[in-house]
Amino acid sequence: AHQHVVRGEWMLKDGQMDRGLAEFNEALRLAPYMPRLYYNTALIYGDLKQYDQAIRQMHLYLTAAPEAPDARVAQDEITKWEMRLEMGGKQ
Repeated sequence: AHQHVVRGEWMLKDGQMDRGLAEFNEALRLAPYMPRLYYNTALIYGDLKQYDQAIRQMHLYLTAAPEAPDARVAQDEITKWEMRLEMGGKQ
């Protein structure tokens, strides 16, 4: 799983969002017990404006790590994505 995270991070930095997302999804498939992967994947989906998926992944993160120090930040991201969906996906 770690190898896929490293590959995904490199691809994201290189601007290859879809390929980076695929690597993170593969890491999640291999290690679904790692809450941080859900958080990172949610942010990628948000960047790709796939807000439904972003919200879903962030909810999974909060379910897996309800006491995470960044739980409020995660909830705020969900609120922003929900607002964008209400606005028709516009920023």
